[in-house]
Amino acid sequence: MSASSLSLLRSVMEGLGLRPGSIRESFDARLRMQKAVFILAGLELEPRLRGYLGTYSLYAHGPYSPVLARDYYKLAEQPGAAAPEPLSPKAVKALEIMAGARSDVLELAATLLDIAMSYHRAGLTGRLWPPDRRRETLRRHLRMIKPWADQEDIREAWRLLDRLARL
Repeated sequence: MSASSLSLLRSVMEGLGLRPGSIRESFDARLRMQKAVFILAGLELEPRLRGYLGTYSLYAHGPYSPVLARDYYKLAEQPGAAAPEPLSPKAVKALEIMAGARSDVLELAATLLDIAMSYHRAGLTGRLWPPDRRRETLRRHLRMIKPWADQEDIREAWRLLDRLARL
């Protein structure tokens, strides 16, 4: 990844209230980075992060990018390697919102967005978010992938995506 990409990731990290060292120390910090970058790129809130989208696959804790992981570990090893770079105003606001969200809700929101993106690419929905049809199918699909999620957590993840998509 370029120095500019590392600078963007540094800004995302800071926007979530994380420090480079927390990446090595905390699974939760890594999960939050993975989901925030996916949501920012997927909803086109920070277009410069879209290059990561093609590197994501669905894993146990939702969308995961080994390329992104490599990059944020590089930042953790060499915190001075990249100074923060200004993010788009929408991304800054989105990160403020996501910083206040529970990690399990971020995981559900990113997974829900991943499913919605698949449906959208297949022509099953007319727009990406909020989906104009197949809403209940999306919820059922999410419950199949994340059986631990209760209805209130799913509603909270849905509301989070709705709020971010309106930015």
